[in-house]
Amino acid sequence: MPSHAAMGQCILVIRNWMCQNRLMLNKDKTEFLLIGTKQQLAKVNVQHIKVGNANIIPQPTVKDLGVLKSNLSVVNHSTKTSSAAFYYLYNIRRIRKYLTKEFIETLIHSFISSRLGYCNSLLYGIPACHPQKLQRVENAAAQLVYQESKFCHITPLFKSLHWLPVRYRIEFEILLVTFKAIHGFAPAYISDLISINHKGRYNLRSTIKVRA
Repeated sequence: MPSHAAMGQCILVIRNWMCQNRLMLNKDKTEFLLIGTKQQLAKVNVQHIKVGNANIIPQPTVKDLGVLKSNLSVVNHSTKTSSAAFYYLYNIRRIRKYLTKEFIETLIHSFISSRLGYCNSLLYGIPACHPQKLQRVENAAAQLVYQESKFCHITPLFKSLHWLPVRYRIEFEILLVTFKAIHGFAPAYISDLISINHKGRYNLRSTIKVRA
């Protein structure tokens, strides 16, 4: 059986299960993504898969997360996020003089911070130039709150706002999820991915404290 036919059969089983449980798989909103390296994707020829009576064609990105491309690149995400955030910053700046600092902070959290934090753990370890796009957005947002110029020193503004730079935001989110998984506050599908190596009964050289 061809791969796309097997995939269509799997989706049919899922669709029937959802119908039996009074759920609906909306074929008009269904998308699928082929994931792999350029060499792997070049070997695949899947024109469409069948969902009900509809033929769904592969997409370069999917709206479920809107982050990953078919080659697992997140470059598109950082570019789109920074572009959308600067659009909102431009509109907020136009009404800045009519609003209090507290209200501006609320708008920034609603339209900017939420975008900077969305799926940002996926940016961990990628080249610094891509998170830097998001960092420029955060810098501009802090400058807007305090009505400072783009040449001002940004660190005092972050300290006053209790904001973390984008790079540390990413690390904080990963550490927070890890802490929750270890202590049983995370969903089981995340906690099951983490195993803790307890101290063995053998004293290894790496565990022995050296006295001066």
